[in-house]
Amino acid sequence: CSFPSWFESFSRVTLKSEVIPLPKEFVDYLGQDGIFVSKDSFAKYRDVDEYLDSDEWNAREEDEDNEDEESKVASFPELEKLIEGSIERLGGSVFPKLNWSSPQDSVWMSSFGSLKCSTPGDIFLLLKSSDFIQSDIEQCSSISTPSSPHHLSLVLRKWFDLEHSMEFRCFVKDHYLVGISQRNVSDFFEFLPPMVDELKELIVDFYLDNIKGKLPVSSFVFDVYVSKTQRVWLVDFGEFNPTSCDSSLFGWEELQTINNNIDNSGNSENNESNSNTSENSTVQNNTDNNNNNSNNNITSSSESNNGNNNNSSDSSSSYDPEINDSVEFRVVKTPVGVILPNRMRFGLPSDMVGEKSALDDMINQMREIAREELKEEDILKGGKKL
Repeated sequence: CSFPSWFESFSRVTLKSEVIPLPKEFVDYLGQDGIFVSKDSFAKYRDVDEYLDSDEWNAREEDEDNEDEESKVASFPELEKLIEGSIERLGGSVFPKLNWSSPQDSVWMSSFGSLKCSTPGDIFLLLKSSDFIQSDIEQCSSISTPSSPHHLSLVLRKWFDLEHSMEFRCFVKDHYLVGISQRNVSDFFEFLPPMVDELKELIVDFYLDNIKGKLPVSSFVFDVYVSKTQRVWLVDFGEFNPTSCDSSLFGWEELQTINNNIDNSGNSENNESNSNTSENSTVQNNTDNNNNNSNNNITSSSESNNGNNNNSSDSSSSYDPEINDSVEFRVVKTPVGVILPNRMRFGLPSDMVGEKSALDDMINQMREIAREELKEEDILKGGKKL
């Protein structure tokens, strides 16, 4: 599911993008320790010189810079020209990624507070700060051989202010679309649950018309965006693999067995011989899933249809698992059902993640400083506490 391998085939239904092969020198630079980005890579209107007095800035340079750091600042003028050209053709703002991953874990480093980039420097900073990008470098190295080398590419995609509520993750197992989930599981969108059936029909039709049978793998994950005009756009592909892909509102163990009663070969004899076992297994799975959905405050579009689907599967060899009723669509239906996704833990430097005591100490220190400032300004009158 490397981006360069599928983009041309799906360019008509995905976001406008450009792919730039990365020179080995730049890949080596990304793999080096430390973050050293030349200020010449950033736009002049965002240069810090404009916000500081020149004497003050010169003093800072003398105090903070040294020859060792300056020698590590890399320059890639040819690559920067290619990036600048792509940014201009893509409307002035892009979001970057490599073959497989985007630098979501380094958003906190961005001046925009997102993956939005308008200069080569913005892109270099995000890539250089990201553990996800390092994983792409390692993966590319591990699958490359002298006879079949793999090369990293920089993917620049046209920036759109997408509505997070209309992003969805879809799961395909053995060529069948078996599950659709709200992508942003850390938010509750009140208008989504009533739209489930309508959205499911749009996405299922999109899959059947534009994706099914067009990839060399039978199981995979893909993300889509539904626009205000109800047009479905392909965002990305991913592996059907718990180690490299977030399962959103599903569990990976559940996804591995969600469609295990369907004979993908279309052999009706096998379907009939396994119908009783499949029925018992599926009913139990559906019961468990419904209980989990209730506990997690998740709306599932197939909850009311599971029994009917099982009966039709047993009674007819022409049962089609692609029909809408067989695709489970999940969204968060109450604020209580909001889930903190695994990727959210990458929002802070790794040495702070999970260090609850350190964070507590920092919060307490900030509170104490605030109290002292309030006392100095004589705001805490009458025993009022912060």
